Amino acid sequence: REAEEAMEAETAVTMQADGDVVTQHSKRYLVPRSHWPDYACDEHDGRGWEVQVLRFERRRSKLWALCHFVHAATQDGTPYSDEWRQFAHLLPMCKDSHALPRRTATSAE
Repeated sequence: REAEEAMEAETAVTMQADGDVVTQHSKRYLVPRSHWPDYACDEHDGRGWEVQVLRFERRRSKLWALCHFVHAATQDGTPYSDEWRQFAHLLPMCKDSHALPRRTATSAE
């Protein structure tokens, strides 16, 4: 719940009648490379792919984020498709730079 409250404080959100949370001005995050270790990642020193969260949805008591890849594309230039990822697994990007804050623990499924 703390991560969700922090996200809401930093993001303009609108609650819909069905309980979904839709972002209007979402922050950027990284999807860790460990989510797809077989794919090359040339973003952020190989740490992960930069995404913008388009919307949030609660599923089985976990918060999920629909992620839009900002830079990632296939070899022929086709942008990666949007993907649902567990919000707790995303790495927040610092506002001032492209560096990532240290994270002491990650939640496991």
